Formats: sequence, C-alpha cells, structure tokens
Amino acid sequence: MGKTTTAYAILSILLKQSLIKRALVIAPLRVVYNVWPRQCKEWKEFEHLRVGVLHGPGKDNVLAHAESYDILCINPEGLDWLTGAVHTKGTKLDAARVKMLREIFDYLVVDESTKFKDSGTNRFHVLRKLIPLFRRRMVLTGTIVPNGLLDLFGQIYILDEGAALHPYITRYRNEYFYPSGFGGYTFLPQPDAEARIVKKISPLVLRLEAKDYLELPELTNDDRYLEFPDAKVKKIYTAMENELMADIADGRIVAANAAVASSKCRQITNGGLYTNAPEWQKLHTVKLDALRDLIEELSGQPLLIAYEFNFDWEMLEKLKIPRIGVSPKKDSMLIQAFRSGALPALMGHPESISLGLDGLQDNCSHICWYGIPWNLLHYKQTIERVVRQGSKAKRVINHRLIMRDTVDERVLAVLGQKDKTQRDFLELLK
Repeated sequence: MGKTTTAYAILSILLKQSLIKRALVIAPLRVVYNVWPRQCKEWKEFEHLRVGVLHGPGKDNVLAHAESYDILCINPEGLDWLTGAVHTKGTKLDAARVKMLREIFDYLVVDESTKFKDSGTNRFHVLRKLIPLFRRRMVLTGTIVPNGLLDLFGQIYILDEGAALHPYITRYRNEYFYPSGFGGYTFLPQPDAEARIVKKISPLVLRLEAKDYLELPELTNDDRYLEFPDAKVKKIYTAMENELMADIADGRIVAANAAVASSKCRQITNGGLYTNAPEWQKLHTVKLDALRDLIEELSGQPLLIAYEFNFDWEMLEKLKIPRIGVSPKKDSMLIQAFRSGALPALMGHPESISLGLDGLQDNCSHICWYGIPWNLLHYKQTIERVVRQGSKAKRVINHRLIMRDTVDERVLAVLGQKDKTQRDFLELLK
C-alpha cells in the first residue's frame, strides 16, 4: 500500500510549510540503505527530498552536516551510538548528544515498528527517552500484532507515551490480559480486550488493506509433503521428539528442554543436526532433492527461497544459489540481477529478506520455504515481497516443503492461528 510513499508525502507537506525542520527515520538496515534513500527518486513529487544514512564509517560526517538533509535514516542498533547510551544500572543517554539531537530533529518515523514491540529491550529504553524530543511521530508496519495483542504496547507508546494503553507494560497486561500457562508467564487477552483496545487506539491508527484498493495476484499454496528417506533417520527424529536425545554417528545429542528438542527436530526435517554449533552432521537430502526438482519444473522462472538454519544455505550452495544477507552492497547487486531475470533463484533467511526488498515482484511469482519460521512477521512479510503492487503475475505460488508427521506441520498450524488472530484484530481496527 506504499507506506514509505505516504510518509514521503506527509514529510514533504510539513517541510514545505516549515512546520518541521528534519525527520529521523529508524528502520531495519536494509530498509535504511535500499528503500528510504532510493524510492524517493522514483517519484517526481519526492525527488527533491534529501535523504542521508547514519550508518557505516561516514555516519559522523553525515550527522555533522545534518543541515544538508531533510531525512536522516538509522537502524535500531545504531541508537546507542546516536545517543551515547550506556546500559549500566538502567539506560542513560549522553546529555550533550541529546541536546544536539533536539536541535537537529523534530519529526520521528519508526519504519517496521514491530522492531520495538518488546518494551524490555535496550533499543526500546533508548527510544523511550528520546520520544519527548519529537513533536510529531509516525510508526509504519504491515503486521501490527504478529504474535498477539501484547505486541501493541511498545508501538503505540511511541505515538502517545502511554496515554492510550498505559505508560507501563505491567499496567497494560493487568488491564487487558490474564496470566495463563505454566507459572502464569503466558498472558492471554480477556474476552473483551480486543474491542476495548481497538476503541483506545483507533484515533491514532490509519489502516488500509491492499485488497480493498489494489488488484494483487492471488496467493496459492503448493504444499509438498515429503517422507524421511529411511527408518534410521526416522528413528533419530522420533527419539529426539519423544526422549529429547538421539544417537547419531558423531555421538549422542541431548536437548536441554522441550524447546531445544523442537529446534533439533526442525533441523532433522531439513536434513542436518547441529552437534556442536557451528559444526553439524548431514542426515539426508530429501528437501534438497525436492528443491532441485522444483527448480527444474520452473525452467528458469525466478524463485525466491527462504531457509531456516545456517547449514541449510551450506547445503543449498551445492545448487549454486546465491544468498542475500551478507552485506547491503552485495545484496543490492544480487537483488538487481534477480529483478532483471539474470538469476533464476535467490535465497535468504526470512529475517533478512522479509523487510526492505522492493522490486522482487517485477519478475518473481514463486516462493519456496525450505524451512518455515515460527515468526508470523517474517513469514507474512517475505510473501509480501512478491505479492505486492506492481506485480504482473495473476497468481503467486507459495511452495512449502513439509516433512510429513513432523514439527513442520505444527509450525504451519501455529502460523495459521497467529494469522487468524491478526486478521480478526485488523478487521476490527479497519
């Protein structure tokens, strides 16, 4: 729906009317490099905007000449440098740096605001102290509650410093949730929480849904169920799932708890198992063979591949598939080659490819999940790199490689439930 373009329009109006001096944009690193400085040049209305990047060896010089820019972009990890923050016995910002920032900026844009959904992180503590510097604030996201309504607190706090949902996360939890699960550490929303929360935040939120305004390609799931190659691998998987330990050629692998065992099981479904990370042992090539078959079926049609573990891409490199997520400069070159059709396949981890990869829809209508993540944000946003405005395809095929009767099926079920929760909330909000 063009969140960045909408932000350009708002900033252009305010700058023209001298209502703001300069905007600070906080966004994931790839978005900082590949979206904000470049996308404005694609629009005649916004090509006048001067966008600088506060990252890399030249960041001090860019900040020193802030008057040469209308927008300065930084990633969340750069906030400590920007503010001189120290995280000893609480978070403290350097007073001189804060005074300098107050003179430079008066508008804040947080792009992909779910990066600040966890109010217990250092990045949130820094931003919380910075918020009073900005008279105007905007947050942008396509997946506002990827894991449930608790994700809202940090994002809405950026806008109103807790006026709508309380200034403290504990008060927010007590007001709208109840403790559940082992030890009461899981919080579930009260029966009327969703409606009450929507009523509180509606004045702050503009929700637009692409299907209401744009003609987008239809998303079709192609679930390819696979089987373990032999009884030996199946025995390793079953032992890890039931006993939290398994015997392999390199010895016995023991999982400390059920969560670790679940991760180990997912490794086994993908074809490997970490013995002592980064060391791993290959167990089978079922998914690799299935991916090879898919690439042959597509006969050169561009395919975006999402993997889960580091050993996945080590196996995938045997198919000579280039990987993004190494460096912004190299990523930009690979993305451009993929957009032009020069590369038939491109792989990346969902955490890397789910944000800031604009233009993939130009030439790509196939996605393959070598490993499906638990994280709904990464899953949805990766798909939306291809199912988006500008696509010439009538449909996008979402190929999912699933080992039958394994944790792979559980991951799909959990993602489906999370997605339903988010869709229900967004319908209320709209």
